Order: sequence, then C-alpha cells, then structure tokens
Amino acid sequence: MLRYLYPRSGAGAWIYLSSRGGIMQAVKGLFMEKWLCWVSMGLASLCLLLFLFDIFLSVPFGGFSTTVDVLVILACGLVLYLAYDAFRDLR
Repeated sequence: MLRYLYPRSGAGAWIYLSSRGGIMQAVKGLFMEKWLCWVSMGLASLCLLLFLFDIFLSVPFGGFSTTVDVLVILACGLVLYLAYDAFRDLR
C-alpha cells in the first residue's frame, strides 16, 4: 500500500511515505541527537554563567539591567533542563 503526502501549495515534490507506518526518520540518527543535546547544554550553561556574572560582578555586560539578567537566567535554566531531559531519554 503506497501513500503519498501532497504539499498544500501547488509547488514542491511529493514525499513518499512507506507502508510501515509512514514515519520519516532523521538521517544521522542517535549520534546527531546526542551532540545536539550536548551543544544545547553547553551553550545554555555558558549563557547562564555570563548572566550570573553580570548580576553579581557586572563584568561582561556592565550590569545594565537586572530584569533582563533574571529573565535570561530563567530561560537558560529552562533550556538546560529540557536539553538534559532529552539527553536522558536518549540513553
């Protein structure tokens, strides 16, 4: 049983979906997913440290806005948690 996914607009090619469920899988697989988690955790940690230093030492950004620092720290913490949770799911 062959199924095709038609694009909504008139442009573009058809995407063939196999008869085994039609799930499209990533090309690189598990290796790429682990590296994406590691890079996300690393960048979130770096950003978190920079804004923590900005709050306490006023070093990288001169302590311009504490509100922005707190919001970015919360966002970095959220990204760090989500990347760690995704990495745990991969193991």
